[in-house]
Amino acid sequence: MRNYVTIEGSGDFAATPEGRSAVLEVTARPTGVARTGKSTWAVVQTPNAEGSFAELLAHAARADAAMDVMLPVDVAEALDVAGIEPTLQPSPEQLERLVATLGCDSYLTAEVTEWRYGYLFFSSWAAIECQVTCRSSAGGGPLWQVRVRRQARGMSDREVARLALSEAFAWLRGADAGSAPPNGPPGPAGRPQAASAEAHAP
Repeated sequence: MRNYVTIEGSGDFAATPEGRSAVLEVTARPTGVARTGKSTWAVVQTPNAEGSFAELLAHAARADAAMDVMLPVDVAEALDVAGIEPTLQPSPEQLERLVATLGCDSYLTAEVTEWRYGYLFFSSWAAIECQVTCRSSAGGGPLWQVRVRRQARGMSDREVARLALSEAFAWLRGADAGSAPPNGPPGPAGRPQAASAEAHAP
């Protein structure tokens, strides 16, 4: 398994409202458990993928994109006070109510198409593929969206997800500033170095 990252996106990150935001919808496709080569490799899906990813996304948006994103625990508390059952798969009507209750100027949604951890004796790897979208509470199309595919050796599933989100927000902010997209082979700190559409590291 090789270190690998690709990032692509669209929209204008600078259009993100400065007010409050929250992660309101996360969907994760089940990848199950797979074994290959007479059970040599064990590949395990991340448990509670939706909740775990929502937490990581909120922290990444705050730390790496300077967004005022509510943490999931604060969202849950606010909804409990309002007598609303928390959910990360809201209907359109529920989503509208969540936005109004939380007082959000924007909100984030995410689709996780892969999130797995694998191991072979003392070797391990983790991979994630996800798309994050930001929408205005006023309605309309996405303000921006970014898709990242990340695979790394020696990382847990949560570590590779956090790295992928950090790289995705760096890509968004770099593209907004007019610089080259920060795709490329991971450097010493795990961040991409050179600009390219996709990258592989030995």
